[in-house]
Amino acid sequence: MTSASNFRSYGQNETLISSIRNIIKDYPFESIFKEFLQNADDAGAKNFHVIVDDRSHPTRSLYCDGMREWQGPAILIFNDALFKESDFESLMRIRIGGKQDDDTKIGKHGLGFNSCYHFTDVPSFISGDSIAFLDPQEKYLPTRNDLPQRGIIGPFPKDGILDSPERDQYVPYEGIEGIDFRSTFNGTLFRIPLRRRSSQISDRIFSIKEVLDLFIKIKSNVTSQFLFLRNIEKIEVSRISDATSSFKIVSLWNATVNGLDKVTRSKRKHIVNGDVRIFQMEVELIDDLNDVQNDQWVIATGAKDDPRDSELQKYAKRYRLRVLGGVAALLKSKKYNKNKIQNDSKESKESKESEEVKESKESKETKEGASTNRPRIRAQPRKNLFGSLLSPPVPRKIRNPKPPGPSPPNLPMFVNNKQEIGKSGDFKGRLFSTFPLPDTTCLSVHLNGTWAQGSDRARLLIEKDDDLPDMDHQKLNWNRHILLEFLPDLHCKLLEEIIKLQNGGKLDFKNCISKFWPFPLATHNYPKYVFRYGCKVLQCMLRSNIIFQLINPDHFYQHFRKVYFSDEDNRVDILFKCLSIDNIENFHKLVRNNWDVMGTNREPLKVMIRGLPIWPVRWNPSMTNRRLGYAPVSVGYVLPKEFKMYRTKSKKIFLAITDETDIKILKDLEAIQYGIPDYIFNDVELPEENDDNYVTFLDSVLENATSGFGCKITKDLNKLKFPNAFTKELMLISELFNYDNIVFRTVYGGDSNVFLHLNLVKHRVKLSNIGFNDRLSSDAFNKCALKIEEFQQKRNPPPDIRQRGFILVDHFYKNLSKVQLKEIDRIPFVPITKSLDIPYNKYYNHSKKFGCFHDLILPQYKSVAWSQKALFAEDVIPPPNVLEKYPSLGNPNDITVIAHLRFLRTKLIDDDEWKNDWKETFMSNVFEVYKWLDEKCLNENLRLKEHIDAHEPLFLNLCKSHDPFDTENWLSASNLVLNAEPDEEKYINSRLATYYAMLKSAGVHEIKAPNFKVQIREHDQSGTNKKVLLEILSNQVNSFHDVVFNVNGEKIRASRIVLAASSEIFNQKFSPGGEYANTNPVTIDIDYVSPTSVRILLHYLYGQNIDNAIYQNADTTDQTSDFEPYEDLLTLANEYELDHLKDLMELKLSRMVNRTNMRDMADLAKDLNANQLKDYCTHFINDNENF
Repeated sequence: MTSASNFRSYGQNETLISSIRNIIKDYPFESIFKEFLQNADDAGAKNFHVIVDDRSHPTRSLYCDGMREWQGPAILIFNDALFKESDFESLMRIRIGGKQDDDTKIGKHGLGFNSCYHFTDVPSFISGDSIAFLDPQEKYLPTRNDLPQRGIIGPFPKDGILDSPERDQYVPYEGIEGIDFRSTFNGTLFRIPLRRRSSQISDRIFSIKEVLDLFIKIKSNVTSQFLFLRNIEKIEVSRISDATSSFKIVSLWNATVNGLDKVTRSKRKHIVNGDVRIFQMEVELIDDLNDVQNDQWVIATGAKDDPRDSELQKYAKRYRLRVLGGVAALLKSKKYNKNKIQNDSKESKESKESEEVKESKESKETKEGASTNRPRIRAQPRKNLFGSLLSPPVPRKIRNPKPPGPSPPNLPMFVNNKQEIGKSGDFKGRLFSTFPLPDTTCLSVHLNGTWAQGSDRARLLIEKDDDLPDMDHQKLNWNRHILLEFLPDLHCKLLEEIIKLQNGGKLDFKNCISKFWPFPLATHNYPKYVFRYGCKVLQCMLRSNIIFQLINPDHFYQHFRKVYFSDEDNRVDILFKCLSIDNIENFHKLVRNNWDVMGTNREPLKVMIRGLPIWPVRWNPSMTNRRLGYAPVSVGYVLPKEFKMYRTKSKKIFLAITDETDIKILKDLEAIQYGIPDYIFNDVELPEENDDNYVTFLDSVLENATSGFGCKITKDLNKLKFPNAFTKELMLISELFNYDNIVFRTVYGGDSNVFLHLNLVKHRVKLSNIGFNDRLSSDAFNKCALKIEEFQQKRNPPPDIRQRGFILVDHFYKNLSKVQLKEIDRIPFVPITKSLDIPYNKYYNHSKKFGCFHDLILPQYKSVAWSQKALFAEDVIPPPNVLEKYPSLGNPNDITVIAHLRFLRTKLIDDDEWKNDWKETFMSNVFEVYKWLDEKCLNENLRLKEHIDAHEPLFLNLCKSHDPFDTENWLSASNLVLNAEPDEEKYINSRLATYYAMLKSAGVHEIKAPNFKVQIREHDQSGTNKKVLLEILSNQVNSFHDVVFNVNGEKIRASRIVLAASSEIFNQKFSPGGEYANTNPVTIDIDYVSPTSVRILLHYLYGQNIDNAIYQNADTTDQTSDFEPYEDLLTLANEYELDHLKDLMELKLSRMVNRTNMRDMADLAKDLNANQLKDYCTHFINDNENF
């Protein structure tokens, strides 16, 4: 009978396979280390050892053949605590576990052991006198009463296994951690043989390499695994190679807690409600290459009664949770290699000995004495960071003794202020649930708590989310209670302890408050709740009397007045003096990044933050007397975000704004909003001369001002002085002009100091409301005109001064609606004609280059005023549109013209050059003046008597002679009489008399004709003559007829006088020497035309219209054709050379041409030499021959 027959049935009492599969889905395979470590700690173990066993063991003598598959490579996990009966039972309650009601235990869910099923299907373990095997699939263990078993448990052999029938079943355990199968095993050893093929539990198959990689990776953060354990003091990972028949356990790495005394062990293990336990812990990690890491921690743990909130109390009771946790800070971390230390020590010794031998062998022997064989470097006794605060190290058994040599050097990772924020190596605080969770806080400490987790120990629910299910809301509220209501006090207590350590010289960094400031770097990817947590810790710190009793000036940074501190030296000031500028700057960034997620109940936080000197202070380079960089919101003022400041004379502090986030925060914090006008006129120290910062300041002022003059900023800016574009001089805005305006630039000169600084020109619209000369308004034009007048008065005016005047005048002409002439017509800025041609040049003498519109005359008035007024320069003569609006512009006035007349009479009359060479020009000038005065008197009622004395000889009356320079020809008004006859006294020459209105206005008397009209009867002599002649012609018996036409025997009488007057031929025949000169009466025989035709001819010659003559005299009874009278008349016209009658007859006959007679008419025209009629017929025939 085998020893297995003595075993009782043992196994988990529920259907396991599906449950286990679901469990290991939630548990990552990497969790096996933490889960077994936690179980070991809960069991009270101090040592925890994982061995990767590569060996494959014999399979001849096993419990049954099914166990052969599990004799290969395995993971061995040892701890030095014995299983109690309750521990055996808890493994069978897969969902409940055996530690739910024990608050000294870490585990609560009863699931951790099942993580081994990632690797195996048949785990086993030895503890005390028992050995147990589990087979959830009921597949590999021996049957009992022909029934499969989920597991078996029983005593193992006590007299060795050599003769045991199941010897090979025990071989894998023999020799591990002292197991000899002869005595009780004072510990627990789990064997997890690696699965070789897929099973119902898992498809995953792990190789030895994968297992080794897993446990080697754990090394990187193993020192932090001890922090919140209560018992474990040593963790080791080793390997048994399959290379030899006799196995050897080789340590891959081991981590040990050094120097624990009884008091510290008690603080680790027992946590009492309301009590805070603070202790230090040194953890040393050594690997197979002798690389050493020594981490020194300070840890605060504590517990509190359940929350006051009834819902949280119910939740804690339901899930057996307790308000419990801890905070751990890494004080120092050293890394070095033991082998390198030994080699360095040996080389140092040999080098020094060599030097000493060269210097003096005797001196060397004296100094070394009996110690010449010891290393030259000074061996330092092994001690931890806390010195006398801790008990001497407790001797411990070490599997692989440390090689001889000096202790590791004291090499702190963090040594200076620059490293105290954000540069603490790779350290990033995490959340712990005894062991690290996935949640990284990026704080300078680790936070441990009894969090409300799922069974998979996944990421915690802490961030608020309104969309969570009710169950998750309960978890969230519990976790936030732990984080925000419990842990901050522990954190504060920990900081108190750290300050004590620093004050006692136990820490080798400068400032512990700065280093362990309870906020993450703003640049790190931290959870949002961390900032709220940090604020809670800060509130605790500010309430802590101990902290402020411990802080002394040695903790203070030299801020060189960069941070605002009140004179009261309150707690905020004291605490923030212990922070670096980096800490303060980082805090401000955190506030910005987290303001929207601080929660609704944030009034206490707002009050606190409002008083912290963390807000950047606004400044610019001009504020050379200001070093302040940060100040509390409570003492600061807020100007608009975009507004640029300038040198400030007041002591006010202005807070910086970068974006809308800052604006919102400052508004929530009730910062004082300060008006720009108040700042400008109350706080700014205005400069004596310009600088770049002042320009930037003014630019910002104008950006924030509205365009309207009603805006207080804009309205009051005329009190300030503004910079010009080319010098440092400051001027009133009304004195400055826009450089972009070509007129301003030309008039004042391109480099003048009157131009507004170019960076401010973009605000011209706003500035124009307070006097800036942006455009050529009437006022600005006036200034430009006065400037040209000013230039003209200088000894050395600008060489282009005339051009400046031209530009200004041209602008006036083109902008008549913007500038009124009456406002500028008295300012001399208009270029004048510099000289006139001969002979005017002698007396046209104007020393100045400019005149005013009021005094200048147009060129067309030169002759009437050139001696008195300057003329417009040719380039500035007013165009028609200007003269249309100002018709009097350029016109000389009455006084000027009269003065010019006097000049001609008194000055030029005696000039020999004018007398000899320019008599006609002189006379032209005089009579042009008279013409001008005459028009004025006629149209404008000029009263010359008011300007010219009656006896003043100003009128040139060329009667005595034709010499205008003869003074006797110049008479006064009293010596002239209009309408006098030439032979009468005071006769006025016809040329002078032309200017009647002028003479009358000057007082010249006039001889007037009586007011009587001789009546003239109406009479048409030509018509009368024509009528009488026709009547005489019609009366053939009249005695006036002396010519007889004998026409085919019919006698027709006429008068030779009428015929001679009407026809050149008849005139020649009746004149002396003519054919009929001496014949009376004359008879003319005609036989080639009809008498009617001759009558018509005579009526035409007597003045009757030809058509009327034909109509009254035609006789159609004896006509041979329709055009006979016209033919006869054409014949008679040729006979008597009557060209006009010939033309009329050709016209008449042309109108009678048709297709029937066209050729006859052409022949007639040819016979009668009627060329026009002939041509007409030719064209008619050509155009109509087709018909």
